[in-house]
Amino acid sequence: MLYFKWIGTAAVLLGLGVLFGAFGAHALEKHLDDHRMEIFNKGLYYHFIHGFAIFLVAVLAPLNVLSEAHSHRICVIFMFGLAVFCGSLYMLALSNSRWYGAVTPIGGIAFLLGWGMLAREIFMNL
Repeated sequence: MLYFKWIGTAAVLLGLGVLFGAFGAHALEKHLDDHRMEIFNKGLYYHFIHGFAIFLVAVLAPLNVLSEAHSHRICVIFMFGLAVFCGSLYMLALSNSRWYGAVTPIGGIAFLLGWGMLAREIFMNL
């Protein structure tokens, strides 16, 4: 019953998204220029989308839309993408070290892979 762990993980990720959003709105806005704030908010946007995606994919397993194994693999890919893509954008905004931007596409590729795997599994089950 791995899907329960992924549902819990999604809840934590979404809660962290709220926390990061509040931090950005109340603490960072005074310290970051508009460009760096935009980068931070882009990370936050994808954080929420993929936190919810993990929740959705985890819920599809007990509904027998996806096997638990496929659900788990897709959640792992989304989690990796979230950590690398969003994490690198957060760090880029906070530190202004441009090298963080170099790893951001790795997380984006993971997102694309996860969505592709999900689409494949849904279409295979039609």
